[in-house]
Amino acid sequence: MFVQRFFLCCIPVFLAACGGGSTSGSSLAGSDHSSAGSTSAPSKLFVDRTNETGIEFLAGYKTSKGVSDIMKYCGGVASGDVNNDGLVDLFFIKGDIDQPSLYLNNGDNRYREATDNWGIDIEDHKGCGPAFADVNGDDRLDIFIGGIDGDPSYLWLQQQDNQGKWHFIDKTQEYGLADMVSPNTISASFGDYDGDGWLDLFLGHWGTPESAPKEHLWRNLGGERFENTTVEAGLAEHMVLQPNNTAVLGAGVDYSFSGAFSDINNDRCPDLLVIGDFTTSQVFLNRCDGVYQKYASDEIDINNGMGGTTGDLDNDGDLDWFVSGIATASGQGNRLYLNNHLSSQGAEQMFTDVSQKKGVVDGGWGWGACFADFDNNGLLDIFHVNGWQAGLFGASYADDRSRLYMAEVNAGDNTLYYREQALVAGITDRTQGRGVVCFDSDNDGDVDIITANGIFDEGLTPFKFYQNTHADDHSNASTQLRIQLLGSHPNTAAIGSKIKIVSSQATQMREVTANSNFVSNNPAIQYVGFAPGDTIESIEVRWQDGRISLHQGPFSKAHLTISHPDRNF
Repeated sequence: MFVQRFFLCCIPVFLAACGGGSTSGSSLAGSDHSSAGSTSAPSKLFVDRTNETGIEFLAGYKTSKGVSDIMKYCGGVASGDVNNDGLVDLFFIKGDIDQPSLYLNNGDNRYREATDNWGIDIEDHKGCGPAFADVNGDDRLDIFIGGIDGDPSYLWLQQQDNQGKWHFIDKTQEYGLADMVSPNTISASFGDYDGDGWLDLFLGHWGTPESAPKEHLWRNLGGERFENTTVEAGLAEHMVLQPNNTAVLGAGVDYSFSGAFSDINNDRCPDLLVIGDFTTSQVFLNRCDGVYQKYASDEIDINNGMGGTTGDLDNDGDLDWFVSGIATASGQGNRLYLNNHLSSQGAEQMFTDVSQKKGVVDGGWGWGACFADFDNNGLLDIFHVNGWQAGLFGASYADDRSRLYMAEVNAGDNTLYYREQALVAGITDRTQGRGVVCFDSDNDGDVDIITANGIFDEGLTPFKFYQNTHADDHSNASTQLRIQLLGSHPNTAAIGSKIKIVSSQATQMREVTANSNFVSNNPAIQYVGFAPGDTIESIEVRWQDGRISLHQGPFSKAHLTISHPDRNF
């Protein structure tokens, strides 16, 4: 039985207030720039602190048959506050030469391994795409780990023992996920697609034959079990599409990499954006009755979709979509779609492809991607990792570097554009990047970056950590506001809720998600930047269930915690 949604009255409820600064520009025009109107990102915005994190491990495979393409792009890293101490922790996949490992955050950009203490024991497992989410509504993060090459997927839930200590327990069988037949589970995303409060699950299954059962969408049954609803939700018939002629496994194969639960038409019913290889990416609109309807548009032209992310780039109140791809001489590559929903008259006009106009197409061979305001100017920037170990399409991507597209505003006509500044900002990484997490590692007021690299050569660096130095630059007065939502039971992290932040210069919006960037996920905490001279006037939370919390400024702290009006635990 599906839950009907109702819009309820406005109720202001905030537990803690916190500080701010300012943003630039209100809603921004979508045309290209003609001249730069703002200062470029400072040099050495990022510093490579990989060797100072305390994280040390090797990653690789035991196979003597050679490493497959799936093994080469799998692995990954999940992020979230596992022990509820206010710091974001990390969970790395290492191939099958070592078990996946949990690293707890010490708060100073250093981490300590805690795998054994937390009971995680997975040996000889080829894993992929880990993701944190609270699946049973107990206010503690659980973890899903995909399996590839025929290895099983796992669901581990936190549980408290008789001494009050929290640890993870394997609940894969009990939750109905042990009997999946798809040989490859690449990524996992969580969202409440049916409106009952429980977090459901979407899985990407690249390389699975068309003859296999469709096992993409899993409905959460009261926090006790998952049920495969791919057919009932209207997705099964669309999950295997005719690929283009470069598809390495030919036709009749599932090429889905990842899916994102994201409300792109502002009806509080999370839609589903599926990123797939070889022209198989697609968008599904949620009918708010437990069924998805495919959204058809000639604008969605993604040749090789890899990773992706959603966010309100132009500060107009709806969610835009970035998809990383493979840049070729024919003009394919990354895709950036601006959402016109609030100004359009029909669904067919929802997205506009502005990839060329904004200068983000040529990103090499992109994988995991994220939106974040790295320089705290009120505009979301774009970062993605890169690389492939062999040449393709007449180009070599073996020495491909990560890309950082910094958002700027043309002073002449107030249009948004991007300038690629990875090298200028200190990101010199040319390793084989796959996953990425964008988060404030040390809670100092700026967004740091950690990457998970490809697992196919034990000599490669398995990850990179770039510390953002923006907060250390006392020559600027820009600030960051960290917002953490505490939802009501069972959606304790308020996944699917939207936050509107009104300042004297702009209105920004964030959606709380638990989506895959590509074999990786960001924490649910939201980071909002403000340029010098701005002041925050109000913050409004539109909870997933329709309730509204409104708080007026001024704010005195940099970390704001907002609780749902019905939260009582």
